[in-house]
Amino acid sequence: MISTTESVFALARNWSSAYRKALGQVSRDSSIALVDQGIVSGSRFVTTILIGRFCGAQQLGEFALAFQLSMLLVVAMEAVISTPYIIFCNRYDGKERTDYAGSALLHSAGLAGVAMALLALAAVFMSAGPSNSDFSDVIWILLAITPFIVLREFGRRFAFAHLQMGTAMLLDLVNAVLQITAIIWLASAGLLSATTALWAVGVAAGLSGIGWLVHEWRSFTFRFGKVIPDLVKNWTAGRWLFGSSVVASGTDTSIYWILAFSSGLTATGIFAACMTVVQLSNPVLLGLGNVLQPATAKAYHDDGIRAVKRIVKNGQLALGALMTVYLLAVILVGADVIAYLYQGAEYSGQEHTVIVLGLFVLVSALELSPNFGLRILEKTRPVFFIKVLETGVILTVIFLLAKDYGVLAIVYGLLSGAVVATIILSLMLFRTVDRPVKSVTESRLAGLENHK
Repeated sequence: MISTTESVFALARNWSSAYRKALGQVSRDSSIALVDQGIVSGSRFVTTILIGRFCGAQQLGEFALAFQLSMLLVVAMEAVISTPYIIFCNRYDGKERTDYAGSALLHSAGLAGVAMALLALAAVFMSAGPSNSDFSDVIWILLAITPFIVLREFGRRFAFAHLQMGTAMLLDLVNAVLQITAIIWLASAGLLSATTALWAVGVAAGLSGIGWLVHEWRSFTFRFGKVIPDLVKNWTAGRWLFGSSVVASGTDTSIYWILAFSSGLTATGIFAACMTVVQLSNPVLLGLGNVLQPATAKAYHDDGIRAVKRIVKNGQLALGALMTVYLLAVILVGADVIAYLYQGAEYSGQEHTVIVLGLFVLVSALELSPNFGLRILEKTRPVFFIKVLETGVILTVIFLLAKDYGVLAIVYGLLSGAVVATIILSLMLFRTVDRPVKSVTESRLAGLENHK
């Protein structure tokens, strides 16, 4: 018994040491990044709770569907704009860097325009069907606020790329205060609904994003002759990552739609409530992720692939330790927290669901670091096929279990897919051989120019 206890304490000390080491290697601003992500996740959490309590599960389901659509836009921007910018911005100085930043800003504006056009088509299509006319109103509102969501998200990703964590935190703090204040006022006035909540989200994003742009305007110069070449370079670096993001986000979004069509908006709202509570770990996961990716890019540029592997290994140890502790908390009180926060009979009895979702969050945390490492090494093509495989596993498990397990089939599908992806990504990264620091993308573009 004594030896077992000593072994447990020794393991805890090793995890703690790895956690401190990982933070030290990632950035001195890690604590700010964690606070920043706490602000972002906290504002989303409070918004979800208030909608669920004051408007019911159906309205929460509508808001969750709209939020998932906005996340598709965010991950698309991250793949083809933000991540390539993180990879390449350290290779420019002075006017070249501000020109590249200006191109990225214009690219994000173009992406917002494309998204608005697609949302308009979706809204018109839904309006043609009387059964879906109510949700078409949500789509129209999402279309109207899309430019502001893109601007605000571009601002925080731009700050992360330059490790300006204080700027990102201020931007997110202003956004959170405005959004929560508006949501609370709407709730107190009896006006809160899925549609009015979306307006609150859009106004908050617009005001905070415009404020950030005015403050950072000198960081951008515009050479329109470079906009297309920079777009080609970003697409060359990010096209497979874009495919991976579309597959992953499409899977996440489709799960909500599967629930909506098979079990109704109430079931969708209950699932969203469970995910919201389980994802209270997001301040840690996404906060460290916001530092890990740019810091890994800088480490690779300075010291090569060995530094990348070191950061990934310590990141996995740290996140694994933290999420194991979090999983224990989810097992003990997760279902009770859901029942207490949402105060509705439909939200009770979710113990099995939250435990499996807690395991899913733990495994997803272990996937985070090797995913970032392979992105920085520009090994995005195999990552895409791994994401396709993960989606196939998820959908297969859902298909096999849906008849007998319902919502549980979805959470078991998510867990199974995450396990497969984490194992393969980790093996791929750590079996990558050392090679000189050289941009695969720039080599390909140079080859195309020579061929011409």
